[in-house]
Amino acid sequence: MDITTFTGLFTFQVHLWRNGNITFVYKQVPVPVTNISDAQHPCKLGISDAYLFNHKVSTLSQAVPQNKRVIHERIDGRAWEDLRSVQVTFDPRTNLSAVHLGSTKVICSLEAEITAPRKKPGSGSISFSLDFLPMAHPSAVDASASSDSEVEQCLSMLESLYRDTYCIDFETLCIEIDKYVFDIRCTIKVLDYDGGLFDACTLAVSTALMGFKRNDVTYNAVTKKLKSHSAYDKALVPLTLYYKPATVTFGFISGIDEPMVDPTLEESSLIEGSLTIGANHRDEICLMHQCGNLRINSTRIQKCCELTLRYARELSKEMNKACTKPTQRN
Repeated sequence: MDITTFTGLFTFQVHLWRNGNITFVYKQVPVPVTNISDAQHPCKLGISDAYLFNHKVSTLSQAVPQNKRVIHERIDGRAWEDLRSVQVTFDPRTNLSAVHLGSTKVICSLEAEITAPRKKPGSGSISFSLDFLPMAHPSAVDASASSDSEVEQCLSMLESLYRDTYCIDFETLCIEIDKYVFDIRCTIKVLDYDGGLFDACTLAVSTALMGFKRNDVTYNAVTKKLKSHSAYDKALVPLTLYYKPATVTFGFISGIDEPMVDPTLEESSLIEGSLTIGANHRDEICLMHQCGNLRINSTRIQKCCELTLRYARELSKEMNKACTKPTQRN
């Protein structure tokens, strides 16, 4: 029996048996890397395992908190309080926004549809749909309960952030009271997924809402008919937004006091709980959502809020750039 051990965020051992089977044993105590030459051999581990070892062992071993003390670098080289690189674009011709949050790629398109009022006779509404493309991630192809739960949770949080907090003036979406209103439909597509789903979706939706403009529609009380005016007849009408929300997700690992900002998909499998906080450019907290078995005190929550307010200002600048200079950025 050959045994090869190496380290990661959580140390585990790879046992190579004589019949060719491989057994993974997870441990909490870091162990040194041994038998590197054997582990790198494709006949020992297989092509995929050799690739995993060659490309991740060196960085994973550096990310292990020694004696539960936080070090300053993660797998991708970021500090624990750093966001991934963010790129935001908006195309006014198609009302389409695109967000790159590290390796996560999300697009959002808006459409104003005329419907009957849902809740209030003089207010419009907003609705969301979220889909994973098959190429986004291998797990997205399998419609498992966990993936469905993540999508439903994200949609619920989007409704809470944009509809329940009234960041949009829904009364301006009314065409005729108790007859016709606009329903803003947000269609979100996940092109590539590496964690940070809700943060990327929020950034895409906020950018799309900022740049969106609809055709003006008038109602004739005599004929009881609607008339949609083109951009040549009347100027396009933008949405009235009270604020532009952005969110930041924090992951927490047992034994580590510092929060992990913007965890990747790989890091998300290690955290015990997460805290998502939403804020706007006016330094106001507008959302707080807890997920998983999370036990944190008020001091840690306060620190997360301070980081969220700082990043919300930075993300707001990125959204403004995307909407004010769409031609140069597309």
